[in-house]
Amino acid sequence: MKTVNGEEVTAVKQLVTLLSNNTGGWELQIARGGRILSLQIGG
Repeated sequence: MKTVNGEEVTAVKQLVTLLSNNTGGWELQIARGGRILSLQIGG
C-alpha cells in the first residue's frame, strides 16, 4: 500500500464508499482527481 500524508488520507476517507455487489462481495470506490478508482473485494 502506498503511504500518503494525513490530508490525503482524510480526503480519501471522506470519499470512500462501500457498495455491495451482485456476488455478495464488496466494491471499494474512491473518487480522486475526477477519477473513480474501483477495487473489488471478495465475491
